[in-house]
Amino acid sequence: MKKFIWTMAASVLVLLAIGLAPVFSQEGGEEAPPEDPWTKLHTPGDEHKWLAEEEGTWEISGKMWNAGPDGKPVEVAVTGSARLKMLFDRYLTEEMKITLGDTGVEMKMIGLIGYDNSAREFSAMYVGNMGTGMHVFTGQRSDENKVLTLSAEYVEKGLGDMKIKERIKNTRKSKDEVLLEMWGSYGDMPEMKMMEVTYKRKK
Repeated sequence: MKKFIWTMAASVLVLLAIGLAPVFSQEGGEEAPPEDPWTKLHTPGDEHKWLAEEEGTWEISGKMWNAGPDGKPVEVAVTGSARLKMLFDRYLTEEMKITLGDTGVEMKMIGLIGYDNSAREFSAMYVGNMGTGMHVFTGQRSDENKVLTLSAEYVEKGLGDMKIKERIKNTRKSKDEVLLEMWGSYGDMPEMKMMEVTYKRKK
């Protein structure tokens, strides 16, 4: 019985020593324990602060190209607005509404853009009133962090398993102006420019 009691007492002392070790090391000026990798992966960083710089309300103007009856692209003017806001200090949300020329057609989209510390890449997901699918993109920054390029590849099963590739390029001209360009490739067709619009911050 005495042996059991001494064993329990020794175990308690070991646990106390382990628990108090960080305290003693800090008071004694020793190095603090390394940051928990799990915590580091889940903490917003420079990329998230960079995304937050686009928070605000923006006016949109530019053009997009639709396939015409003869297969040649038809240019259509684009005007609209977007509201961007950070969510949980990690994700940039976008609510966009644009009108296509004098057609009266109104496109509405909601996007979610973030940076995955673990995968070390940006990702974005967009949904809108012009379709029923969720478009997911991934990519990286470049040119001294002024350009974000995102791309996506998927198959349209409803169109005979057509392979589609899309590419978005977001270029920051200044803190109040952003150029967004989008390209697409459908099936065996070569890549073509689909949209070119400028965001200007509304003050």
